[in-house]
Amino acid sequence: MEGLAEKWVDRCVSRKPDPSIYKDYAGTAQVLIVSHKSQTTFTKTISAVKEEAQHYEYRDNTCTGECDFYKQIIWANLTEVGCAMKTCVTYVQRKVTPANVVVCVYKIAQRIDDMKPYEEGESCTKCPPQHRCVRNQCEEHLEQVESKNSAYTLPEF
Repeated sequence: MEGLAEKWVDRCVSRKPDPSIYKDYAGTAQVLIVSHKSQTTFTKTISAVKEEAQHYEYRDNTCTGECDFYKQIIWANLTEVGCAMKTCVTYVQRKVTPANVVVCVYKIAQRIDDMKPYEEGESCTKCPPQHRCVRNQCEEHLEQVESKNSAYTLPEF
């Protein structure tokens, strides 16, 4: 997913990829954030998405302000995520302006806009077999995961 995020952010465009045109993005969803603040960092940009939580009302699944990015990131069936950031040149009011573009690409089993992003209740009570609860999220048990980036086995905690 990180590779797909890097591939898209390298284009320096302010729109998300259309999976019907860009086939690599089929079965994914994306978050794209453009910031013109000079002191923006990756961490600050992603943290801003977390702040959208205050605008989300779980009970009736509505936003009182901007919260679409937040709803996408917390979606329960999100299975993989990768993000990338790049400083790009943009034109704002006929003036060349640097902008930080952050793209996150994630696999999601299902996303329907009128559905709630998760079920209310105690965390991790519906984790699938071979998963454990880590930071209130279901995580595949490390012994069951094949590492794509390393040749060693991680110790069990």
